Amino acid sequence: MSHPGVVCVGQAVVDCVTIAPEELTPTNSRAESITLSAGGDAVNQSVAIAQMGHSAAAAIALGCDAAGDIVEGVLASHGVDLSRVVRMPQPFQTPVANLLVSPDGSRRSISSRAAQLPGYAPDPAAIAGARVVSLASLFRAPFLDPAAVLALARAAKETGAVLVADTKLPIGNALGLDDLRETLALVDYLFPNEVEAAYLTGASDLADMASALLAAGVGCAVVKAGERGCYVASAEGAFALPALDCEVVDTTGAGDHFAAGFICALLEGADLEACALAGRALASESLAYPGGIMP
Repeated sequence: MSHPGVVCVGQAVVDCVTIAPEELTPTNSRAESITLSAGGDAVNQSVAIAQMGHSAAAAIALGCDAAGDIVEGVLASHGVDLSRVVRMPQPFQTPVANLLVSPDGSRRSISSRAAQLPGYAPDPAAIAGARVVSLASLFRAPFLDPAAVLALARAAKETGAVLVADTKLPIGNALGLDDLRETLALVDYLFPNEVEAAYLTGASDLADMASALLAAGVGCAVVKAGERGCYVASAEGAFALPALDCEVVDTTGAGDHFAAGFICALLEGADLEACALAGRALASESLAYPGGIMP
């Protein structure tokens, strides 16, 4: 197994992205476009990192189906390391999600039970040799077993990797900060958006959210706040960055691109503010394109 700079562990999906010029009604159902796109946090991150010139691997599960072929083909076309991709036997299915994107770029997502990734658990051996390990969807599959998540985090730290993590709102489970507290104590950088951070901490202010995450053991909390920018806090201090003025076609994958830009800057030895600026820049660029992967 090769040793890429970054191993991204998390979800892989095929997104059916519908961009509507206005609100759809029973008498007006013509979309601006309907496209299929490989997606999922670990896929979006690994492709973006590879596009930025760094080596990346995706540690994901795919079914032996057409959707899995789409995802694997996209990863291969961008030079992402496939050695950690697991093709699961039937009845496992590669998740497919319907994304309805409104004129302002906001979106609604419909997924299925396949998104729970039944029967799949990431192998701690898959992260060996990486300089950075990204747990791309904490609080959602494939990170539903606190003991298994902790084993991944410990494996990353034992090999000297920087451990970063993004979060998702739990679906069908009640995981919270206390359930993953031992794992969070090993996380160097955490990237929740403000909705996720509010859910996890109960706070309503970005600074209070970040403080609560630091108190939970995270080394650095980066709360992404969409059009309000982001708030970054660590033991050394805190700062806010405003959002950039940019075209917004689709917000899908913007948070994944923020993480990817931040990770690439880390690999290049940048300081914390420069990493946040790099994340903001790549996330802003991604907003101009439908789906979670830029061309």
